[in-house]
Amino acid sequence: MLKTDRLLIIDLKPEDVRMWVDDVSLLEHKYNVTYHGEDLSNEFRAIVAKQADVIANDPIHYLWLTFWWFVRQTDCVVLGSACFKSVPREGQVEIGYGIAPQYAHQGYTTEAIKALCAFAFTFDSVTAVIAETDPNNLASQRVLQKCGMINYEKTEKSYWWRLVKP
Repeated sequence: MLKTDRLLIIDLKPEDVRMWVDDVSLLEHKYNVTYHGEDLSNEFRAIVAKQADVIANDPIHYLWLTFWWFVRQTDCVVLGSACFKSVPREGQVEIGYGIAPQYAHQGYTTEAIKALCAFAFTFDSVTAVIAETDPNNLASQRVLQKCGMINYEKTEKSYWWRLVKP
């Protein structure tokens, strides 16, 4: 678990990710939180379910494969989540993230991503954190800019960002 000024950032254990898909109320009870994060009724549920399988097959690396919930400290509400998309490769690890619309534009995502990047840099194997955004997702691009990431590649479908270890 990581802590920032306003957030607790909880690393979901391998069994927690499966529970998130199967019965979020059990997970809420386990962590004494209320889930208001990303909508699980759409394609995001399939992403979480797939990642649960990935973690089950590689539990030793779960910190790089799991989701991290952003929990507001004042009321224990889960606002969103992030994940590193794989174990570090060639010094880089990719991060992805999301937040429920009602909590967007309040600095929570930036706060969480800064903390997760700092966490990643505590490992000698990580020299850079990268992220991909949709060219039209200006809010996500702004989060990465506020985190100090630099855009290093633009294609028609994706913008790629990088933060190098200080």
